[in-house]
Amino acid sequence: MVFLVQTMLYMAVVLYAPALSLSAVTNVSIWTSVISVGAVCMFYCTLGGMKAVLWTDLFQAMLMFIGIFAIVIKGFSDIGFSEVFRIGYEEDRIAVPTLSPSLTERYTVWNLLIQGCIYSLMTFGANQIQIQRLLTLKNISRSRMALYLSIPLNVLFYILACVAGLVIYAHFYKCDPLTASNKPISAADQLFSTVSFVF
Repeated sequence: MVFLVQTMLYMAVVLYAPALSLSAVTNVSIWTSVISVGAVCMFYCTLGGMKAVLWTDLFQAMLMFIGIFAIVIKGFSDIGFSEVFRIGYEEDRIAVPTLSPSLTERYTVWNLLIQGCIYSLMTFGANQIQIQRLLTLKNISRSRMALYLSIPLNVLFYILACVAGLVIYAHFYKCDPLTASNKPISAADQLFSTVSFVF
């Protein structure tokens, strides 16, 4: 039951995120974009099966890494590496976990470790979507190798996502694009797509 609820919530985000980018680029409505993305995914999954899903996952991961690297590199070249982190630190956007045992503190080493263990067990041990992908490999050693390879790639991606967030904040910290006179965005969730085109 938990897996089904988590999958429904996850699928909502998975459909919404590319639909948002598609809508920002083409001026097509969000609902039309969501339906289009869903229809295309359903079509290639039905025709291509698990092989199509795996190749699409690889292609999608490559695009995500290329896109986030492009934003981070361009942001660092325009704003400056040290400037991005200076702005983030001065504006309290960088939180360093403490060793505090308090359960009410937001970022501690302990709550990050506990959350990380629970998330990893859920994702790699009980998530049927992940297990299905691992079971399609030729043998258990390849499944283990794929799983171990995903660890540093996931860590790298999360670090890059945080740095991209700092770059976006450093780019917009003096002006609010939601209230700017030229109105570059109409909703806060369009910020990443917008900054991709600004850079």
